Amino acid sequence: MRIVVRVYFAAAAAIVIGIGLAALPDIMESGCPQARKAADSKEFRALASLHPEGATPVKEWAVSCNHDGGFADAQVDYGYPLAGGKVVEFYSDAAQRLGWQPGREGEQGDPTVGGFCFSRTIDGVPVMARIGFDSQTKIYSVVSEVALDGSRIRCWL
Repeated sequence: MRIVVRVYFAAAAAIVIGIGLAALPDIMESGCPQARKAADSKEFRALASLHPEGATPVKEWAVSCNHDGGFADAQVDYGYPLAGGKVVEFYSDAAQRLGWQPGREGEQGDPTVGGFCFSRTIDGVPVMARIGFDSQTKIYSVVSEVALDGSRIRCWL
């Protein structure tokens, strides 16, 4: 009789664990839907879809959620045969026209080396937009980042 009870107990425990594991993706998604929506907002797409003459899209639009890092992001990459300073000038003007505020707090020097940032609150969620350069490949990225907990992401380059 004890063996039968143990078998039923083990089966019940396995079912409970299985249900818990099945729910794990939903638990892990906590914060992602709202953060992804803000990261991939029409306001960010309006900024990221702009590019200076001569720059060309080189990578498909990507939206992701990084649970370990605590943020969601959206990104598009462009090739730039022109000088990085032209890219900085273009986005500095375009971002401010679209209501983004410069975020220079973590700037370490030349923005064509480290990149530069803008911030904006979208539907009550702080969003940071970062333009970063890879001088080896001559590709720059326009990235939005949103914290899963709704806090403001700082621009440290």
